[in-house]
Amino acid sequence: MVKTLRFVRYTFHCLFASYGAIAVSYVATTCVLGLLSKSPSNADSYVLGPYFSVSAFSGFLLGYVFGGGLPGWSRRLIWLPIFCLLIVELSATLKYGYSSTFSPRQELFNKFLGRNCGTTECLAQALVSAPLVSALTYSLGAELRARIRPPDLSAKTVH
Repeated sequence: MVKTLRFVRYTFHCLFASYGAIAVSYVATTCVLGLLSKSPSNADSYVLGPYFSVSAFSGFLLGYVFGGGLPGWSRRLIWLPIFCLLIVELSATLKYGYSSTFSPRQELFNKFLGRNCGTTECLAQALVSAPLVSALTYSLGAELRARIRPPDLSAKTVH
């Protein structure tokens, strides 16, 4: 039962660190752009590539607030499932080829990091690259929080 609870907690934090942080990033970016009287339709440029700035910041902040009480292995490996998804996506991209207009290197850059992407390529940024950036920074924020204020191990919580 304890192992199941640990796995469920780890899975929840993995989803929260990646896709939850992206959702928070979109909402925050849209609200801030709306307050600044700018078009919230360009929120993608702040959340997605090539900068991933809001995704990284929200991942770090959420990791600092919510991830500090996780066990050490969980804090450090919170990004691993999304990294595995990146490996699968890279292998599919390499296996099924590229368009004739870009070189393979440029195609990989556009798909995962760049601005010159079509709808399916930008979907790879939203589902793989940005969640990986936010999960990595979530891990950094959780690790910093644990080093500054270590979790209370005397409490009767499941770690």
